[in-house]
Amino acid sequence: MFKRLFITAFVVPAVMQAGYAAAEQGAAQPGMHSIAETPMTSELEAIIKTNELFITTARKAVDKTGTAEAKSLLSRAEAARINGYGHFTASETRPAIDDYSESTHLAVQIIVLVKNEQGMAAQTPAIETAEIIKAGDDRERKEAMIKKGLAEVEAFIKTAERLQGEGESTDAAMRLTEARSLYEASKNEFSDGRYDKALDDVNRAYMAATGAVRVIKKERAEIITFPRPASTDAKDVLSSELKKNDAYRYFASQVIPDGNRKIAAYMKQGDSLRDEAAYVMNGGDASAAIGKLKESTELYIEAIKQSIQ
Repeated sequence: MFKRLFITAFVVPAVMQAGYAAAEQGAAQPGMHSIAETPMTSELEAIIKTNELFITTARKAVDKTGTAEAKSLLSRAEAARINGYGHFTASETRPAIDDYSESTHLAVQIIVLVKNEQGMAAQTPAIETAEIIKAGDDRERKEAMIKKGLAEVEAFIKTAERLQGEGESTDAAMRLTEARSLYEASKNEFSDGRYDKALDDVNRAYMAATGAVRVIKKERAEIITFPRPASTDAKDVLSSELKKNDAYRYFASQVIPDGNRKIAAYMKQGDSLRDEAAYVMNGGDASAAIGKLKESTELYIEAIKQSIQ
């Protein structure tokens, strides 16, 4: 069984290689990433294409108007899209669908908001009465957005603090400090009834907090976020380590510079341990194979780190 599992995981299908290559092109072309076709992945690909259309339109709308609320909404739409892409590259389909859908929803809000603002500017002062009536609804909408934003920022700050505790990062620390400051400012402004300012600050805090998490992960060369194994069963853990090892080996092969012997040595050592893992796996020693694969993966990660410095 272990031998069959090894062959399946190490001989990567062409469709997976194409997916990794597309991911390397960046979040600007998420629809190019190819993953195994299922009803849910088909739904995700359709959602990504829809998001691309609406986010592009929203950007153009914000460029034309430049209103504070539209900019805040766009910041959140972009952040949700980035998070969705992170889940997408990790083959976490359901979270990716949720984040891309949230991004599209915010983009639609931006488009409607901008069109309404443009329409209002062209109408007569008699509209002011209707605006007063609508003010209550607008206040409730902003209140809900601020509350949601504060909860999300708090969660990302805690995540960044946990990750930061495992290793120092000056850039991440600065972003985290900014996120905390903006978070507290937004809470105070919300309490004072200054909803527009609170909304702007909570969105800036969201970008700073998520940015801190991304910086920490980038510095560790965590290009893909891998889900934990389904269980502690040796077969599940082995499958997870195989997938992780293969992904990092592929990315390392794409970014290492030609002629750099030091970095090439990391790759060579990683490949050697990978071969040793295959040997002990064929002998039925899953625990030893897992250990070899983890060592191999760390060497590939080091090669990536050295390449991007």
